[in-house]
Amino acid sequence: MANQVGNIYKNLDPRIRLGVQVVGFAVGIYIIYRLIKGVNTLQQDQQFQSEEQSTANELVQLNKNPYTRQKITEAMAKSYANKLYQAMNGLGTDEQQIYSVFYKLQNDADFLAIQNAFGTKTISSGSYFVSDVRGTMVTCLSSELDIDETKKVNDILRSKKIKFRI
Repeated sequence: MANQVGNIYKNLDPRIRLGVQVVGFAVGIYIIYRLIKGVNTLQQDQQFQSEEQSTANELVQLNKNPYTRQKITEAMAKSYANKLYQAMNGLGTDEQQIYSVFYKLQNDADFLAIQNAFGTKTISSGSYFVSDVRGTMVTCLSSELDIDETKKVNDILRSKKIKFRI
């Protein structure tokens, strides 16, 4: 069987053999690229796991106290986290959508609930020329927002007496 394939390959036009070789080389390079990218993503995720655990622990502590417990439900936190993701993902950023989420927060626990619901995500740049961003909510927001937009989000948080900043 292998001998027959070898004979067929040898009898092909040299230009076609070159094309087969180039395609095989490209497929090999792509597989190596995906393997390296997968390993890098795994290493990044390990980095963010401790940050996510810290957020979850702090949220549990705040929720033990009736004066500091979160005011939004878990479903709302997931919805807000998804709104933030949608506002950042792809080409362009919907800053107004981001501001609207932070205007709805009432305390530190609400911020942590959204950060916890956000987890670790990859934000697509929407372009082949700009790399994607992978990280927690704060990491992604820091990457997506410019200085003035970050200041506005931090001003919203400060006005609500939320200690966390972007």
